[in-house]
Amino acid sequence: MKTFAISAALASVLISTTHASTLQQRDLGLNAGDIHDAVIKWRDDTEAVSAFLNSAVDIVNQALNNGQDSIDITGIANTALGRENDELNQKKTIELNFCPNLSTTGCNPDKLGNGVIDGANTTLVTNGDFISVVNALQALSSAPAGTSASLAKDQLNIINNGDGNVGGRCGSVLPAIDLYFQQVNIGLIMQNGDRSLSGVHPIPPSACGQTGVPQPSAAVTL
Repeated sequence: MKTFAISAALASVLISTTHASTLQQRDLGLNAGDIHDAVIKWRDDTEAVSAFLNSAVDIVNQALNNGQDSIDITGIANTALGRENDELNQKKTIELNFCPNLSTTGCNPDKLGNGVIDGANTTLVTNGDFISVVNALQALSSAPAGTSASLAKDQLNIINNGDGNVGGRCGSVLPAIDLYFQQVNIGLIMQNGDRSLSGVHPIPPSACGQTGVPQPSAAVTL
Protein backbone atom coordinates (compact mmCIF):
# COMPACT_ATOMS: atom_id res chain seq x y z
CA MET A 1 0.00 0.00 0.00
CA LYS A 2 1.40 3.37 -1.00
CA THR A 3 1.04 6.03 1.69
CA PHE A 4 1.22 9.79 1.55
CA ALA A 5 3.98 11.29 3.68
CA ILE A 6 4.93 14.90 4.35
CA SER A 7 8.63 15.48 3.97
CA ALA A 8 10.56 16.90 6.91
CA ALA A 9 11.09 20.11 4.96
CA LEU A 10 7.39 20.50 4.16
CA ALA A 11 6.44 19.72 7.74
CA SER A 12 8.82 22.45 8.86
CA VAL A 13 7.19 24.92 6.47
CA LEU A 14 3.72 23.99 7.74
CA ILE A 15 4.73 24.41 11.37
CA SER A 16 6.42 27.75 10.81
CA THR A 17 3.64 29.03 8.57
CA THR A 18 0.92 28.22 11.05
CA HIS A 19 2.58 29.22 14.28
CA ALA A 20 0.34 31.79 15.91
CA SER A 21 3.04 34.47 15.97
CA THR A 22 3.61 34.20 12.19
CA LEU A 23 -0.02 34.47 11.11
CA GLN A 24 -0.05 38.20 10.55
CA GLN A 25 -3.46 39.30 9.40
CA ARG A 26 -3.48 40.64 5.85
CA ASP A 27 -5.73 40.67 2.82
CA LEU A 28 -4.82 37.74 0.59
CA GLY A 29 -7.51 38.52 -1.97
CA LEU A 30 -9.40 35.33 -1.17
CA ASN A 31 -13.13 34.94 -1.62
CA ALA A 32 -13.69 33.79 1.95
CA GLY A 33 -17.24 32.58 1.44
CA ASP A 34 -16.40 30.52 -1.64
CA ILE A 35 -13.40 28.72 -0.17
CA HIS A 36 -15.12 28.11 3.18
CA ASP A 37 -18.08 26.55 1.37
CA ALA A 38 -15.74 24.53 -0.86
CA VAL A 39 -14.09 22.91 2.16
CA ILE A 40 -17.43 22.03 3.75
CA LYS A 41 -18.80 20.62 0.48
CA TRP A 42 -15.60 18.68 -0.12
CA ARG A 43 -15.71 17.30 3.41
CA ASP A 44 -19.31 16.23 2.84
CA ASP A 45 -18.38 14.58 -0.46
CA THR A 46 -15.65 12.55 1.25
CA GLU A 47 -18.16 11.51 3.90
CA ALA A 48 -20.64 10.32 1.27
CA VAL A 49 -17.99 8.28 -0.56
CA SER A 50 -16.77 6.80 2.73
CA ALA A 51 -20.34 5.88 3.68
CA PHE A 52 -20.62 4.00 0.38
CA LEU A 53 -17.36 2.18 1.07
CA ASN A 54 -18.54 1.17 4.53
CA SER A 55 -21.81 -0.18 3.11
CA ALA A 56 -20.17 -1.90 0.15
CA VAL A 57 -17.56 -3.63 2.30
CA ASP A 58 -20.33 -4.91 4.57
CA ILE A 59 -22.37 -6.17 1.60
CA VAL A 60 -19.37 -7.91 0.04
CA ASN A 61 -18.20 -9.50 3.27
CA GLN A 62 -21.69 -10.72 4.12
CA ALA A 63 -22.05 -12.30 0.68
CA LEU A 64 -18.68 -14.00 0.86
CA ASN A 65 -19.27 -15.21 4.42
CA ASN A 66 -22.55 -16.76 3.26
CA GLY A 67 -20.84 -18.51 0.39
CA GLN A 68 -22.36 -16.22 -2.22
CA ASP A 69 -20.41 -14.53 -5.00
CA SER A 70 -23.17 -12.41 -6.51
CA ILE A 71 -24.02 -8.86 -5.38
CA ASP A 72 -25.59 -5.69 -6.73
CA ILE A 73 -24.07 -2.41 -5.54
CA THR A 74 -24.39 -0.56 -8.85
CA GLY A 75 -26.83 2.07 -7.59
CA ILE A 76 -24.93 3.10 -4.49
CA ALA A 77 -21.64 2.97 -6.38
CA ASN A 78 -23.01 5.34 -9.00
CA THR A 79 -24.05 7.81 -6.29
CA ALA A 80 -20.58 7.61 -4.75
CA LEU A 81 -18.99 8.18 -8.15
CA GLY A 82 -21.00 11.37 -8.55
CA ARG A 83 -19.82 12.65 -5.18
CA GLU A 84 -16.22 11.71 -5.95
CA ASN A 85 -16.36 13.65 -9.20
CA ASP A 86 -17.94 16.62 -7.40
CA GLU A 87 -14.82 16.83 -5.24
CA LEU A 88 -13.00 18.21 -8.28
CA ASN A 89 -15.34 21.23 -8.29
CA GLN A 90 -14.37 22.10 -4.73
CA LYS A 91 -10.69 21.52 -5.48
CA LYS A 92 -10.91 23.91 -8.42
CA THR A 93 -12.58 26.62 -6.31
CA ILE A 94 -9.74 26.50 -3.78
CA GLU A 95 -7.06 26.53 -6.47
CA LEU A 96 -8.63 29.49 -8.28
CA ASN A 97 -8.35 31.46 -5.04
CA PHE A 98 -4.88 30.40 -3.95
CA CYS A 99 -3.05 29.97 -7.26
CA PRO A 100 -2.73 33.26 -9.19
CA ASN A 101 -0.98 31.59 -12.16
CA LEU A 102 -3.12 28.45 -12.21
CA SER A 103 -3.51 28.33 -15.99
CA THR A 104 0.23 28.63 -16.68
CA THR A 105 2.33 27.41 -13.75
CA GLY A 106 -0.29 25.63 -11.66
CA CYS A 107 -0.16 26.38 -7.95
CA ASN A 108 3.49 27.34 -7.82
CA PRO A 109 3.69 29.93 -6.42
CA ASP A 110 0.59 30.15 -4.24
CA LYS A 111 -0.65 33.01 -2.09
CA LEU A 112 0.75 31.49 1.10
CA GLY A 113 4.13 30.89 -0.48
CA ASN A 114 4.69 27.42 0.95
CA GLY A 115 3.98 25.13 -2.01
CA VAL A 116 1.63 22.90 -0.04
CA ILE A 117 -1.26 22.94 -2.51
CA ASP A 118 1.11 22.24 -5.38
CA GLY A 119 2.49 19.22 -3.51
CA ALA A 120 -0.97 17.93 -2.63
CA ASN A 121 -2.09 18.35 -6.24
CA THR A 122 0.90 16.29 -7.35
CA THR A 123 -0.32 13.45 -5.16
CA LEU A 124 -3.92 13.70 -6.35
CA VAL A 125 -3.47 14.42 -10.05
CA THR A 126 0.10 14.02 -11.30
CA ASN A 127 0.65 10.73 -9.48
CA GLY A 128 -2.77 9.46 -10.55
CA ASP A 129 -4.10 8.67 -7.06
CA PHE A 130 -7.41 10.48 -7.48
CA ILE A 131 -8.22 9.09 -10.93
CA SER A 132 -7.46 5.59 -9.67
CA VAL A 133 -10.27 5.98 -7.14
CA VAL A 134 -12.59 7.36 -9.82
CA ASN A 135 -11.80 4.48 -12.16
CA ALA A 136 -12.50 1.87 -9.49
CA LEU A 137 -15.79 3.54 -8.60
CA GLN A 138 -16.65 3.67 -12.30
CA ALA A 139 -16.01 -0.05 -12.59
CA LEU A 140 -18.30 -0.76 -9.63
CA SER A 141 -21.03 1.59 -10.84
CA SER A 142 -21.12 0.05 -14.31
CA ALA A 143 -20.96 -3.58 -13.18
CA PRO A 144 -24.15 -5.52 -13.92
CA ALA A 145 -26.39 -6.86 -11.19
CA GLY A 146 -25.06 -10.18 -9.98
CA THR A 147 -21.44 -9.11 -10.31
CA SER A 148 -18.78 -11.09 -8.47
CA ALA A 149 -18.36 -10.15 -4.81
CA SER A 150 -14.72 -11.20 -5.05
CA LEU A 151 -14.08 -8.79 -7.92
CA ALA A 152 -15.93 -6.02 -6.09
CA LYS A 153 -13.76 -6.65 -3.04
CA ASP A 154 -10.66 -6.13 -5.19
CA GLN A 155 -11.97 -2.78 -6.47
CA LEU A 156 -12.86 -1.65 -2.95
CA ASN A 157 -9.36 -2.52 -1.81
CA ILE A 158 -7.89 -0.43 -4.64
CA ILE A 159 -10.06 2.52 -3.60
CA ASN A 160 -9.06 2.29 0.04
CA ASN A 161 -5.45 1.15 -0.20
CA GLY A 162 -4.23 1.85 -3.71
CA ASP A 163 -2.71 -0.41 -6.31
CA GLY A 164 1.02 -0.74 -6.87
CA ASN A 165 2.58 2.71 -7.13
CA VAL A 166 -0.79 4.47 -6.98
CA GLY A 167 -2.08 5.46 -3.55
CA GLY A 168 -5.61 4.93 -2.25
CA ARG A 169 -7.95 7.10 -0.23
CA CYS A 170 -6.68 5.97 3.18
CA GLY A 171 -2.97 6.67 2.96
CA SER A 172 -2.77 9.12 0.09
CA VAL A 173 -5.89 10.82 -1.29
CA LEU A 174 -7.59 11.89 1.94
CA PRO A 175 -4.37 13.17 3.57
CA ALA A 176 -3.68 15.25 0.45
CA ILE A 177 -7.21 16.66 0.59
CA ASP A 178 -6.62 17.45 4.24
CA LEU A 179 -3.72 19.68 3.20
CA TYR A 180 -6.04 21.67 0.93
CA PHE A 181 -8.37 22.11 3.91
CA GLN A 182 -5.57 23.33 6.15
CA GLN A 183 -4.33 25.83 3.58
CA VAL A 184 -7.84 27.30 3.42
CA ASN A 185 -7.89 27.34 7.21
CA ILE A 186 -4.59 29.24 7.29
CA GLY A 187 -5.75 31.65 4.59
CA LEU A 188 -8.98 32.49 6.39
CA ILE A 189 -7.17 33.05 9.68
CA MET A 190 -4.67 35.36 7.98
CA GLN A 191 -7.28 37.27 6.01
CA ASN A 192 -10.03 37.81 8.56
CA GLY A 193 -9.27 35.81 11.71
CA ASP A 194 -11.83 33.11 10.85
CA ARG A 195 -10.86 29.86 12.61
CA SER A 196 -14.09 27.99 11.90
CA LEU A 197 -12.35 25.38 9.73
CA SER A 198 -9.61 24.53 12.22
CA GLY A 199 -11.18 21.18 13.11
CA VAL A 200 -12.47 20.21 9.67
CA HIS A 201 -10.96 17.13 8.02
CA PRO A 202 -11.98 14.73 5.23
CA ILE A 203 -14.01 11.80 6.53
CA PRO A 204 -12.39 8.36 6.06
CA PRO A 205 -14.20 5.03 5.85
CA SER A 206 -13.89 2.51 8.66
CA ALA A 207 -11.40 0.50 6.61
CA CYS A 208 -8.82 3.27 6.97
CA GLY A 209 -8.63 2.97 10.74
CA GLN A 210 -6.10 5.62 11.76
CA THR A 211 -4.10 5.37 8.53
CA GLY A 212 -3.14 8.74 7.16
CA VAL A 213 -6.12 10.78 8.37
CA PRO A 214 -5.79 13.32 9.83
CA GLN A 215 -2.15 12.86 10.94
CA PRO A 216 -0.63 14.85 8.03
CA SER A 217 -2.41 17.97 9.29
CA ALA A 218 -1.58 17.43 12.96
CA ALA A 219 1.16 20.03 12.73
CA VAL A 220 -1.25 22.66 11.48
CA THR A 221 -4.09 22.35 13.96
CA LEU A 222 -4.65 25.90 15.21
